[in-house]
Amino acid sequence: MIGGKCKVHNNCYLASGMPAYCDKSECTCPNSHHPNQNGTDCIKTVYLDGPCQTDQECVTENSRCGDVCRCRVNYIQSRKEDGCLKAADKIGDPCSENEQCTMFLGKTTCSVEGHCSCLPGYHHIPPNSKCFPDIGLGGMCEDNAECAVPSAVCSAGICSCGSGLIPDDDNTMCTGDNGKRTAEHGLIVVLLSLALPRLFEYLKSST
Repeated sequence: MIGGKCKVHNNCYLASGMPAYCDKSECTCPNSHHPNQNGTDCIKTVYLDGPCQTDQECVTENSRCGDVCRCRVNYIQSRKEDGCLKAADKIGDPCSENEQCTMFLGKTTCSVEGHCSCLPGYHHIPPNSKCFPDIGLGGMCEDNAECAVPSAVCSAGICSCGSGLIPDDDNTMCTGDNGKRTAEHGLIVVLLSLALPRLFEYLKSST
C-alpha cells in the first residue's frame, strides 16, 4: 500500500502492476503519479487542461475530468491557470479575480477589499444579487430598482418621485414639498373662505 512501511521495492507491490518504490522506508508512487483514495494504486497526475480519463487523475482542487481536467461547475480557472476559484453567488462574496464576480452577477468587479461589488454607474439593492444601472429622475427605466434616487419609482417607464413627493431644484432628490404646498394651499383656501364674507359685509356697510 502506498504510504506503508517498506525496506525494499518489492514490499510495495501493487495489484494493478503499476510500479511503486520504497523511498525512505515508505512506499511511494513514481514521478508524475499520485496514490488513489485508499492508497492501493498509483494514478497519473494531471493538471488543468491536461488529457485525462478519470476524475481521480485531476489533482487541482475542485477540478474534474471531461476529456481534459477542468474546473467543476460554479468554479472558474484562475488567470495563472493553476487553480479553480469559486464563482460568487451574491454581491459581497469574497473574490480574488473579477471573473469570479462576473460569471453570475453581471456588472460587477472584484474590489480592492476582495469582495464582489457593482461597477461604477451601477448600484445594488439587497437582497437582490444583481447590479442595477444608476438611472436618475426623468430617465427611462423598467424596474423600480433601477431608479437610483431614494423614494423614486419607475412609473410609465420613467423614474419619477413617489406619491406626495416632487423633485428638488436640481432634479436629484425627491422632497416632501408637494405635500407641504398642498397643505399650505388648503389653509389659504380656508382662510379666504372665512375672510371674504366679512370683507363683503364691510364693503357693503361702508357704501
